[in-house]
Amino acid sequence: MNQRTRLVLLLALWLAFALRLHQLGAQSLWYDETVSLTLARAPLGELLAHTGRDIHPPGYYLLLAAWLQLLPATPAPEFVSAFFSLVAGMLLLPLTFILGRHARLPIAVAAGAVILQALSPFHVWYSQEVRMYTLAAALGLLAAWNLRRTLPAHAAAGASPRRSPARAWLYYGLAAAAGLYTLYYFVFLLLTINLLLIATRAGRGQHLPWRPWLLTHLALLLAYAPWLPLAWRQITNPPVPPWRSFTPLLPLLRESLLALGFGQALPTALASLGLGIVALLLLAALAGTAHGGLRPLRRQDAAPAPAVPWLLAYTFLPVALIYLVSVLRTPLYHVRYVFTYAPPFTLLLALGLVNLWRWRVRGGRILAVLACAGLLVLSTLSLQRAWRDPDFRADDHRAAVRFLADRWRPGDLILVNAGYAYTALLTYWDQPIAWRGRLTDFTPAAAASLIGANGAIILQTGSVDGPASLGWGDPAADFYAMPAASMVSRLQALAAATPRLWHYRIYDTVTDPAGRVRNALTDWRLFEDDVFSGEANLRVQGFWSRQIAVDRTAARWQVGNWLQVAGVMQAAPVLTAGQTISASLTLQRAADQPGQALALSLRLLDQAGEVWAQADEPVGGNQRDLRSVEAGEILPLPLRLAIPPGTAPGAYRLAVIPYDPASGQPLTTDAGAASLPLGDLTIVARAQPTQRPALADFGPLALVTASSPATIISPGDAIPLEILWQAGQAPVRPSLAGLADLVNLVVVVQLLAADDRVAASLEAQPLAGRYPTSQWLAGELVRDRYALHTPHDLPGGVYRLVVGIQRADDSQRLRTPCGMLPWTTCDFTVIKNVEVRP
Repeated sequence: MNQRTRLVLLLALWLAFALRLHQLGAQSLWYDETVSLTLARAPLGELLAHTGRDIHPPGYYLLLAAWLQLLPATPAPEFVSAFFSLVAGMLLLPLTFILGRHARLPIAVAAGAVILQALSPFHVWYSQEVRMYTLAAALGLLAAWNLRRTLPAHAAAGASPRRSPARAWLYYGLAAAAGLYTLYYFVFLLLTINLLLIATRAGRGQHLPWRPWLLTHLALLLAYAPWLPLAWRQITNPPVPPWRSFTPLLPLLRESLLALGFGQALPTALASLGLGIVALLLLAALAGTAHGGLRPLRRQDAAPAPAVPWLLAYTFLPVALIYLVSVLRTPLYHVRYVFTYAPPFTLLLALGLVNLWRWRVRGGRILAVLACAGLLVLSTLSLQRAWRDPDFRADDHRAAVRFLADRWRPGDLILVNAGYAYTALLTYWDQPIAWRGRLTDFTPAAAASLIGANGAIILQTGSVDGPASLGWGDPAADFYAMPAASMVSRLQALAAATPRLWHYRIYDTVTDPAGRVRNALTDWRLFEDDVFSGEANLRVQGFWSRQIAVDRTAARWQVGNWLQVAGVMQAAPVLTAGQTISASLTLQRAADQPGQALALSLRLLDQAGEVWAQADEPVGGNQRDLRSVEAGEILPLPLRLAIPPGTAPGAYRLAVIPYDPASGQPLTTDAGAASLPLGDLTIVARAQPTQRPALADFGPLALVTASSPATIISPGDAIPLEILWQAGQAPVRPSLAGLADLVNLVVVVQLLAADDRVAASLEAQPLAGRYPTSQWLAGELVRDRYALHTPHDLPGGVYRLVVGIQRADDSQRLRTPCGMLPWTTCDFTVIKNVEVRP
């Protein structure tokens, strides 16, 4: 291999890495990928048990779990988990090159295959998917290469003169065992390469070395023996509902060839052109080798005749076996499984290009250039479409679950239909889960035990009136039969006890083709229906029950002359910052009055009426609100309000304000009140872990965050400022007697001119003195607000808004590290620059 070839290969590898890295993890994980991540995150025993009830072996999930353990945790799992597939996909390039050279293909062909594989949309697609296909393909190449290495080394290009067949048999066995533990479809490849081994030796007049062959496969069988009974059961009696339909031979060949050449996103209008290019190159690969059409630069670079049939068989014989099983027993084909056998196909395409280029007939080079240009252009179009066309976006579980988490409130139920798609919620749900299980297992006793539980209740549906063999009858299986009568009964019971239900709907036409779950939900009121991108029609639907009654303990108000509101606070009377307050409201429109759009603002107010937390929510959804409800119908609306970290201890009250969402104007009660009080509560102090990095560390207090919306002001304006403090230790000052006396600290907020002149200043104890620093716990977070009033004659210019701390008794300023040198300190920290415009 010369220096130029090495450079070409290096550039091809960099190009492949760049294409596979582009938009890696940008999209949501789709269902199969969420299964991968859920299992990889599960304990080992649970992982093995789950895969034993599924349709794939555990090898990939175990390796992905190890991969995730090696890397730091991240809130965005898509990139890290997909990078494992990218690594396996990158290994395909050098392995394909090695296999091509071992098959005695010219180095131009092997290098060309690497370039084509780098650009292949099929390879880019599966190198970005959190599934086992690139790993299975890499193990397949390793197995095939080592099995070929057991052949006599009489003519292998670049082969070492000293090769150990025993070592090759060992490596083949290891790769084969790993492949079988990765993907069941790997068995079709093992059959193929062993048939090719027998055929190759027979063509050379050589006998198969039965002893090492039998010993290797016996060891392979022993290595697979722990999983073999489960594998046999999963293959012969799948525990899942049928989801694949039979694909006739011609559509199967068409889809497979297009995917192998240009991925799965080639525009339909260009499919015929793509098939023509692929057919031309395959014919050129066959014809050039069979009829001596090559005009090699060096005679020893000519491709041997057996190489092309071997490569064709590697790719297409497993597909033929899949088709045969589909005809005789059950549909097995899906284009994604073809990828396992795809890598050598680029060697065939590259060989076709080289044969055309070296063709002795006039016009061969023109055809080679046109075919190469066609490959590049169509591959580019396919990649662009795969990345940008909404038709090829993954089902957006990330957006759907986040939408659901934002709208879900304590007391709501979540119904996942089809139930096995719950892995999407486990992947993206960022709140506690109190209970998850089958809808039919959620009995009244189970519901009673979960009253007041912290977290969501997730109910899963099964296959409605499906065969009892689903999931093999295992009560822990994701796939199971659910009698329609039991399902209807449970939903009716829930409607009598639950105000709202969220329907996470995907693949329900597989588990419920007659739509019985959807029909049962017509007894509820649909108020929200949102469809998310992807091919599976993923939807999140919100329902409220028709059987809701007003809580007898709720406070009641009449809003205007058309709306009755009842509400009750569902929270402990004593809370800490960081906890959540819940409230339950019911709204009822008067029979003789038209409704209107309405929103509610749930607010946490201190005794002075200042708002410290607020959550606004529209009433109803995109399908139903107060304008479309029937007269007298009760609309349930649970509300939720998070108490922000740092909310100071003290007495507060919870109130809700109804308002017009279009104008923002509050609606008043018949008594003229705009605020509907729900109850009083007390917030108590709680220490928190140290927040790092802090903006400034004044010793007793650390300034964690500080923000102000003021950027450009006029003279006389007030500059609002919100600060989050954290007590590092009890603020103390040694007395003359050597005792530690607690002291109070004062916050200093100033506006400094360019010459450090103080243009405006404010000195105040935190929270206006109602919670002095001498009472703070070590590590406690406290949020505070200030308003710095500026003089009316303040000159224009750019000023610095700064914050400092001083002792209340002697006005001594505390200092914080500042500047580039670690020993330099300042008595203030700069928050931002503010421009004054007269």
